[in-house]
Amino acid sequence: WLALLDTVQDRKHMEQVAFLKAEHKLGHGHANALVAYHKAGKPA
Repeated sequence: WLALLDTVQDRKHMEQVAFLKAEHKLGHGHANALVAYHKAGKPA
């Protein structure tokens, strides 16, 4: 999942959540948690 998020890292948080929900059928909570985790690991 984190590698997939690398491909859309230029998008806003909720756009990344929507990507995971629409393209990969994740629930909102799981998608949101993955995006938050992914963003927390990246330097600002």
